[in-house]
Amino acid sequence: MKTNNDVSIEERHPYEVLPRAVAEELPFVRVRNPAFDVTPAEYVDLIVAEQGAIPPGLAFTVIRDYLGWRIEELR
Repeated sequence: MKTNNDVSIEERHPYEVLPRAVAEELPFVRVRNPAFDVTPAEYVDLIVAEQGAIPPGLAFTVIRDYLGWRIEELR
């Protein structure tokens, strides 16, 4: 599947969401299981991570301070 930004989103197996036995009983049910989604920034109020709840404006600081990454490495 492609988004407007041409980001390829991995589709995981439907049985990770709906067990095979249940799927066989409900053959008319279709399941999509994207590994992640692309959410526009204006809809993100908080990022929940192992370091805690982070306001989006501080994401760069967390990336830099906790992961030691420089922004140039993310491009």
